[in-house]
Amino acid sequence: MIYDRDKVKADGIKQKGCGLPVSGILKEEGALPIMRNTCVLGGLCKVVGIKWAVLEDVLRKHIPSRLEQNLHVARRGYDSAVEFIQVEKLEL
Repeated sequence: MIYDRDKVKADGIKQKGCGLPVSGILKEEGALPIMRNTCVLGGLCKVVGIKWAVLEDVLRKHIPSRLEQNLHVARRGYDSAVEFIQVEKLEL
């Protein structure tokens, strides 16, 4: 579970989770509320072991609006997360 630790208190929850300071990141970056998704996506990619370069490439191709700000928000989410799930590499 990935959640905004600025808004959700996870005390007493037994499942593993990754709390990101999403609200704080958005405020510091002056980002739109919808960019919360980009921040969490950055954290998710880190948690499951997806390299930053892969996410950056995807964002550059698919999110042309406010690209630089989305990249900053995603990177901050990525850097705030802790990798704790190992995913086997898929053969494509």
